[in-house]
Formats: sequence, structure tokens, C-alpha cells
Amino acid sequence: MQQKYLEQTKQELRLRNYSFKTIKAYLGCLREYFDFKKFNLEKIDEENIKQFLLNKQSRNYSSQTINLYLNTINFSTAKY
Repeated sequence: MQQKYLEQTKQELRLRNYSFKTIKAYLGCLREYFDFKKFNLEKIDEENIKQFLLNKQSRNYSSQTINLYLNTINFSTAKY
């Protein structure tokens, strides 16, 4: 299931002409979020997203990196 979402996201990013490095970064962030969530990937869980971002913050990730994770999750959950 995870691979399906990653492929869909990759395809949409390519259609929108995102750069190779941006696509690579988004897919890496999304993979980490899916590993954190572990199950029920099709359900958007706001509380789970908050916990994921707070976990990154507690590990002293920069605000830019946390925003990258948030933007990636927003992009992947938005209706194309």
C-alpha cells in the first residue's frame, strides 16, 4: 500500500514539473511519515501528523525541515 501512495505522489510531482531533487526529498519525507504511521495509510489522521512533527521537533530538526515534512504531507493528502 505504501508503495502505491509513493508512486502516485511521484507521478503527480512529475506532472507538476517539480525538480528531481524536490521529488526525492518529498518521497523521502513521505516514506518516513508512513514508517511512523505504520497502518491505515489511507486515513488522514491530524493527531498522528502532529505527533510525527513534534517527534521531529524534539529531535532538534530545523524549522525548515519540519516545514518540508508538513508540506509533503499536505501535498500527498490534497486532492489532485
